[in-house]
Parts: sequence; C-alpha cells; structure tokens
Amino acid sequence: GTPRAFLFLHLTNAHASDAATARPDDPDSYNAEVEHADEVVGRLVKYLKGHQLYDQSTIIVTSAFGQGLGDHVETGHGLLVYDDVVRVPLIVKQAAGEGAGRRVTDLAQQIDLMPTILDLAKAPAPDNLRGRSLTPLLAGARRFPARFAYSESLLGHYHFGLAPVFAITDGRHHLIRTNEQELYDLETDPEEQHNLADDQPELVAELKSALDRMLYSKPIEKPSSASGEEFQRLEALGYGTSNSFNDPTSDGPLTEPRDWAPVVNAYREAVGHDVRRDWPAAIRIFRALTKEHPASSLFWNRLADVAERADRFDVAAEARARVVALNPDSPEALVGA
Repeated sequence: GTPRAFLFLHLTNAHASDAATARPDDPDSYNAEVEHADEVVGRLVKYLKGHQLYDQSTIIVTSAFGQGLGDHVETGHGLLVYDDVVRVPLIVKQAAGEGAGRRVTDLAQQIDLMPTILDLAKAPAPDNLRGRSLTPLLAGARRFPARFAYSESLLGHYHFGLAPVFAITDGRHHLIRTNEQELYDLETDPEEQHNLADDQPELVAELKSALDRMLYSKPIEKPSSASGEEFQRLEALGYGTSNSFNDPTSDGPLTEPRDWAPVVNAYREAVGHDVRRDWPAAIRIFRALTKEHPASSLFWNRLADVAERADRFDVAAEARARVVALNPDSPEALVGA
C-alpha cells in the first residue's frame, strides 16, 4: 500500500437546497453560508494539524462559480457570465509551506486544476489535457505566456430559447458576446458597469477573433436529459433548471439573456419554494409567469407539476391542457396530460 491519500471535499453551503434557511440569492444569507464553509475548512485544517498531517499535505481551495446577487440583475448564477460569477478564488497550500504568501497574477482556469494536481502528486498526466500545470507559478520560477480564458452560458439558450452567451478574457479585458457585444476593463472597472465596446472597436475585434477561433466548427449540442431522480437532486443543489429543452421559435435575433434575468430570477424563486415544499408560494409565482408568458410550455409544465404535488388538481389539469394546446403534436405533452 501507500501512505498517500486524496480527499475531495465538496461543500454546497452556498447553493440552493431543501433547507429553509438557504437563500443563495440573498447577500446576507449567502455570506453566512460562505462563512460556514470557511468554518468547515477550518475544522479540516485543525484535524490535519492535530494528527501531524498538515505540514506534509497539499491543500487546494477553489469554487465552481460565484453568485450574481443582483449586481447585473441576475440573483443566482448560470444565465450570465460577468466577472462576479466566473472569477473564483484559487488557493494552494503546498507541503512544508513552500511558497507561502505568494500571490500569482497570471490567468488560470479550472481546466488547469487536474494537470496541477497530477504534477504535484508526481503522477503521469494524459496527453490530451487542454489545461496546463500551474506548478511553475507556485514555485515562483517564471510567468506564463499571455493567453485567453473562455467561458460560456447556454442555460438560457437551452431552456428559455434565449441567445447563447460566450465570453473571453485576457485577464484585464473581458468581452461578452450575445447578439450584442460588451467590453469591460476589469482593472479600472472591476464591477463591469461601463461597456467600452463602442469606444475600443480594435480591441473588440482582437478578442472577438480569438473567441471565434475557440468556437470554430464547434456546434452547440444539447445536453442529454437527466432522469427524474437525478434532476431533483441537481435541482436541490441549484444546478437544475428544467429537464426539457426548448427550441427558439423566433426567426429574428434571440432575446438577450440579461433582459430575461428578472424572469429567470422569479422562476428560480418558484423552484426554491417547490424544493422547500412551500407549494402555495411556488404556484403563485408560476401562475404569474404563465400570465406574463402564456406561450411558455416550460412555465405551464412547472405549474402543473407543483400543483399536482400540492393536490391542486384543478390547477394542474388546466396547466396540462395549456401544454397540449401549445404542443398538439408532442407525445410528451399528451402523456403528461
């Protein structure tokens, strides 16, 4: 055997969950959940120190994404790709305290984690990894050549028929592309409040060209549907939005995701009530959404699902009938009814 061990600790404190107190869209609640996650990490560190394991351990702390918290209207995450959501911490504590206190400003991506971990463990890495090991930066030996980091959000496109969102950054400048283009200087405008796209067309063209090279000949493919049980578990963690996918119906430009952020916020609030079994509140919000967007099968379906769980079969029957009327040739709609 080997005395070496690998531990993956996944903390979901700042996600939506079935706990009545979890409100990741509320700044105060979100901060409290982050503080609790910090406490849990602290307990792990205390355990390692108490068992004389801390000094020889390498610990990496990071996050999958941030939270909008309303800075750009979206209260959650997944619809938009502003820096408050896609920029996350990366803290590496090496064995024996090597490099302690060093701050690295080079642009890193989540795809760099796997090669970095393998490198630190002196384990072989597959040849097809797109990320690169960050260990040279940890050692302070050199800087990496300039590169771009890519991000995207297709949630709005898959589930609500909105325009897809693609973005690229060189670490300072952040280009976000939908039907339109937004350019932000993260050094002078870290909150991304001033769109510079019209003022710096040459920089937009440079970043757009780099983004196009990344996207060239890579069509958008829909993800596969999760099972009902898998979807409920994902939704309880804040990952799920819908287990069905909507094709855009408009022949013109697709709706801008940021314009739909209030709608998606309301949808997520209703889903949160549903997860916490507060079905009257969920029904009230889904009814408002169907009134505002009567052509949305997604909203009618979710209203029907919640109404059935609440034994409001009159509401459910009406909602199912509307789904059939909107999708007369859909076997799924007929079976659901």
